[in-house]
Amino acid sequence: MQELSLHNVIFLLTLVSTGKFLWYLIHFIRDTIPRKNDVNRQAKMYFNDSWPYLIIMTCQMVYYISLEKYDDLCSFTIYSAIYATILFLCQNWDDKTLLAKKIFLRNSYDLDRASGMAENFYHGYLNIILPHRGDGNKGIVERINDFEDKEGITIPVKKLLLVLPRDLYFPPLLSDASNKIQTIANLEGTRRDRAGTTNRIYKNSVYKLLPQNYYVVAEAATPLLSFYEGIKNQDSESKILAEEVYEKFCKYIEDLLKSSPECRDLIIPVRVPNRDSGESADLAKILSDVIEK
Repeated sequence: MQELSLHNVIFLLTLVSTGKFLWYLIHFIRDTIPRKNDVNRQAKMYFNDSWPYLIIMTCQMVYYISLEKYDDLCSFTIYSAIYATILFLCQNWDDKTLLAKKIFLRNSYDLDRASGMAENFYHGYLNIILPHRGDGNKGIVERINDFEDKEGITIPVKKLLLVLPRDLYFPPLLSDASNKIQTIANLEGTRRDRAGTTNRIYKNSVYKLLPQNYYVVAEAATPLLSFYEGIKNQDSESKILAEEVYEKFCKYIEDLLKSSPECRDLIIPVRVPNRDSGESADLAKILSDVIEK
């Protein structure tokens, strides 16, 4: 009786583990098909924490095969598929599950975190530092022209290059991200009275790209870094959702800029791939390629 009970416990544990692994696999396939160039990152996100399920499932299958219990193996496979289906139904019904959160991010009609981050970044920063509004503050083009005259250099693209790192994290300076980037200086600051603070200063930095010696005004999107700092110690589910937040943030910022006559010709969003994605992620080369287009 005790042996039968132990067998049932092991079978149930293996069944749950297999169903869970199949559920991760379904998610992985579903998300990888539209993002063929990001297979490694998707696999890392979904399977980093699922290896115990894979080990338990493999041991059970080896056990059945070694004893030639093929009928039991067939039953086990069917039960596992049923459990994975039940998980799918639960994911659709429970709004706290991973799938429900991802669906909300994709179809939230701009009520989600990514859209809020993009709106705040656009209205609270980009729309302040980019255009010339005739209020005594210079727009970014005027400030770039003044910097060129003062330093005796040429900045070929008189726009802000906005770096959007898929890793979310970005170091304090662009020169920290690549040994082919040199920090030069800041443009003249823009001063605004805003939200109770007088003469709030907004600055933008100039960098030099090697070996072409291009000068650029560039920076990373700070909301992505803030988001990274908020989730870096959280569970794997948060990191999977981070991919959804990144995609929607980038799309929303790009759409906001395209719909803004005063800003859209003053900035170039630049998506930077993951360092472990297999794509070239040298920031100096990516920015140089943008200039040469």
